[in-house]
Amino acid sequence: MPKRPVIAPVIAPVIAIDGPAAGGKTTLAQALAERLALLYYDTGALYRAVTLAALERDVPPNDEQAVAALARSLRIEIAPPDAPDGRPYTVRLDGRDVTWAIRSANVDAHVSVVSAHPAVRRALLAVQRRAARRGGVVMVGRDVGTVIAPEATLKIYLSASPAVRAERRWRQLRAQGQEVELGEVLNELLRRDDLDAGRATAPLRLADDAVQLDTDDLTVEEMVERAVDLVRARVAGTEGATRALRLSHGTAHLAPEEYALFAALVRAREQVCSCEDLAEAVWGRTALRSAAAVRTVARSLRRRLAEGGPRGPRVETVRRRGYRLLLQPPGLFEE
Repeated sequence: MPKRPVIAPVIAPVIAIDGPAAGGKTTLAQALAERLALLYYDTGALYRAVTLAALERDVPPNDEQAVAALARSLRIEIAPPDAPDGRPYTVRLDGRDVTWAIRSANVDAHVSVVSAHPAVRRALLAVQRRAARRGGVVMVGRDVGTVIAPEATLKIYLSASPAVRAERRWRQLRAQGQEVELGEVLNELLRRDDLDAGRATAPLRLADDAVQLDTDDLTVEEMVERAVDLVRARVAGTEGATRALRLSHGTAHLAPEEYALFAALVRAREQVCSCEDLAEAVWGRTALRSAAAVRTVARSLRRRLAEGGPRGPRVETVRRRGYRLLLQPPGLFEE
């Protein structure tokens, strides 16, 4: 049976999840990314990759300027998982897969020092902002909504009382075989909170336009459902005039529903997509919630793209199967 094409949700939303340690950010981000077919982008993995490189190249982790210079020289990529080994994403360092290497005990022991350097945080800011500009990501960290992606589609700030967070972390550590006292875990979390809130560069704080989600009394399933509802409401409420696409033959101005369908077809990478799959992918557009609506918009999208001549992208109808977008050089990009 042919493999079903992967169609990421359109509008390429950027979902920023911030909050204190052990607040449930990682759990929510992974679940939300899987549920909405987005990339789970853990900003902490960048600092781990820099730490790994510093250790491998004998750069002292406490030498801020040396580590920052190293960070600027590295090519770090966070991509969708490409191996069936339980990874939530793939991390490449100068083209090398370091997904599991950045989780070593040696990296654990030094990453907090590296991530605290203001110069290192500045060096990695451009990497994170490029990922945010591409869209289609759930970004988790402590300064995503305030510094990295201030224009995010949705900003969620997870909060929970120190006691609840400490118990969650304590249970995690116990499950990993670590014998620790609950009081020790609580004290460490409070210390981390003070560091995060008091650092000079990008301190932890609630963005003015963030939605605060208190997770004290929520199960994981309830937390995910609340977040999904927030995302759907935010994207469905994104109004707009036409979207401009600069093509090889000129500029096409697409209505919101045409642009939504166009984006879904682009993300399918020239694979044939059924009307049902496309309707499901374009979950934020009420006008495209049925296969019939998709067919109607596909016809108008085909006309708009064809107006500029034969060299641009075109929508191809594959009888009884659906549609695909054929991209022809020199390509296109959103204006």
